[in-house]
Amino acid sequence: MLTGDLVKSSTFGAKRVDALRTLHELFDAVKKNMPKDIDMYISDIFRGDSFQIVVSDAEYAFLTAIFLRAQLIRKSTEGIAFDARISIGIGDVEYLHRGKITESDGEAFQLSGRFLDEMPTFRRFVITTSSEEQNKILDVFSAFVDALTSRWTPEQAEAMSHWIFGETQTSMAKKLGVTQSAIQQRLQLAGHFAIDACRKYFASIMQKYKAQG
Repeated sequence: MLTGDLVKSSTFGAKRVDALRTLHELFDAVKKNMPKDIDMYISDIFRGDSFQIVVSDAEYAFLTAIFLRAQLIRKSTEGIAFDARISIGIGDVEYLHRGKITESDGEAFQLSGRFLDEMPTFRRFVITTSSEEQNKILDVFSAFVDALTSRWTPEQAEAMSHWIFGETQTSMAKKLGVTQSAIQQRLQLAGHFAIDACRKYFASIMQKYKAQG
């Protein structure tokens, strides 16, 4: 379960409309990239700039969070930095209202919302479960991912947003109108290899978490 909101959206002025429009476009893009065997439900935007996304697989919840932040960061312009705070809660869903996600409930919803509200102002990403021991590991993990993604330039974020769901460097270069070596450099500077290692590690500990649960 992902709960998120735009960072400092009240300061966007006329750009706020663009940011909200971008969010809706990103939701559509996430759905298109999601494998058919992964269930996903997305809420309407509420409280002005907040959203919730239910994903049936924890690994793809992680990828969705990275994708959303990358796409928002790449939209940043001089004087306005677009980004989102995202809290992932891993747990059971007791009640899922597919037509209105905000009326759903369960452990995943409660964890996600609670830790978004408790997130320090300098953080943008956190993952939590009902296990305190597991959370000690996930706090270090999510802090590292957060620190890395928060330093992306718009160009690096753009490359990462295409790479995260498996697009090739050749395809990206053609689409973005740059050379393949330029794409490779952007991905390396963005630390795509570290994000990929994090994805694999997160998937492995989630498998252990399921087994223990």
